[in-house]
Amino acid sequence: MPETPRDAPHPHAAHATRLSAETTQEILDSAPVGLLLYQDGRVIYANEAACKMLGQTIEELMSLTQEQVRSIIWEEDRPAVMKTMDALAGGEVVPPVTHRVRTADGSPLWVDGYASTLLIDGRSANRVLFFDVSGRYAIEKDLEASATLLKGITDSAIDSIFCKDIELRYTFANKAICELLGCTLEQLIGKRPEEVFGEADGKIVRDVDNRCLGGEEVSAIRALSIDGKEHTFHTIQVPMKDVSGKAIGIAGIVRDVTDEANTRQELAESKERYRQLVEASPNGIAVHAEGKVVFANSEAVRLLGASGPEELLGLDWKREWSELMAPLSGLRPHLDRLLKTADPLPRLYSGMPQHAKKRKQQMPC
Repeated sequence: MPETPRDAPHPHAAHATRLSAETTQEILDSAPVGLLLYQDGRVIYANEAACKMLGQTIEELMSLTQEQVRSIIWEEDRPAVMKTMDALAGGEVVPPVTHRVRTADGSPLWVDGYASTLLIDGRSANRVLFFDVSGRYAIEKDLEASATLLKGITDSAIDSIFCKDIELRYTFANKAICELLGCTLEQLIGKRPEEVFGEADGKIVRDVDNRCLGGEEVSAIRALSIDGKEHTFHTIQVPMKDVSGKAIGIAGIVRDVTDEANTRQELAESKERYRQLVEASPNGIAVHAEGKVVFANSEAVRLLGASGPEELLGLDWKREWSELMAPLSGLRPHLDRLLKTADPLPRLYSGMPQHAKKRKQQMPC
């Protein structure tokens, strides 16, 4: 094959030049992105996408004065766009700007604008590409409105609400949890359990979080220390999943039940004190609820000859218990009356068995 001299034109160069000239206009006009060329204060070119977005023909756009071109930019957004254009004229590389343009009917259209410089006929010009992002912007505004609504709802809740990602870092927190932890939202977002609660309590939180990431819906009561004070929390957590069902984080609601837990503890201690007092009583005492014996102290067990309180618990109060009391025949009429009315038993010691009467007489007043 004969060699082509280095300085000789490529055999396909003329064809490529001709092809470029024939197809450039078609390529530009078929592009979905708007393209404007701006030089000496006037529009010198606009492709079909730009004309369609702005609602004007290329002739109309090219006839606009400099002031009319600027008026295409939405008034509130104009300062930011002009600042970008001034920076571009100063030789800077400028970032894209999201702004509104005014269409021919006066309605706004959100676009992402990209501006750069080039030389046309040896003179500087601006190349402006812009994409219609009105759909994306509408979605973003809806998301923003939803986020605002969610924040309003969650911040009015008295319970603490939070979300964490797969690395157990806080991604969302309402006002209540920030107040509980004594921090701002900005200080909490991105933190892991150990950074918030310390190593020991952080491990407790992490263990529950990991159960949740494993797919378990968790309801747990746990005690955690905050600012040196122990709190009892009831936590409900569920895994957040993507469309494939894979866990991508957790969401939880936390209620501070410290006062409730303390009250339950005090009530349990109070019940135990009264139980001990009743148990130590020299009188036989039995308690029934809904027609069943639910308690009998040691003296009641001894008097009735039972082997233990468990032998008496659950007895039918009207039938089985009264049968046990039958040997105390002197009390039977009064017992029957008690079962039918709310009247207290009279203190008739003469009707009691002699050993019971003697025991009663020996009791201290």
